[in-house]
Amino acid sequence: MNVLFLQDSGLNESLALTELSAYLKSRGHHTDLLLLNHETDPWAKAKRFDPGLIAVASAVLALRWSLKTAAQVRKELDSVPILLVGSLPTLSPEVIEDPSVDYICIGEAEVPVSRLCDSLDHKQDPRAVAGIWCKEDGRTRRNST
Repeated sequence: MNVLFLQDSGLNESLALTELSAYLKSRGHHTDLLLLNHETDPWAKAKRFDPGLIAVASAVLALRWSLKTAAQVRKELDSVPILLVGSLPTLSPEVIEDPSVDYICIGEAEVPVSRLCDSLDHKQDPRAVAGIWCKEDGRTRRNST
């Protein structure tokens, strides 16, 4: 599966994203990072990568940016599932209620996000992946961590 990470700029480099990307690659997934403030047409680049999942890097202090970015992704790449990953969904899991967000990761991301990617990649039901919350029939499914 192709997983596209979105981040605002290179100034907010996230070592957690680097580690998550390396872990996903070690499990056979492909990843790329799109720095939105550094691209003239980020959505064209995103579409060329053909992501099966878009992971928005979401820090606690970036609530507005994270939700605005998720809404923009929904507008530009409507069929691609959107995951918020980082300290924001861990500390404020109510962000799952935003209509643009499909999944959030609670806590350490490597294993849950890898399992989510595997589920999506193999057309299996991702709703039971521990550490991942999702929406199911308009309600939030809160999986254990």
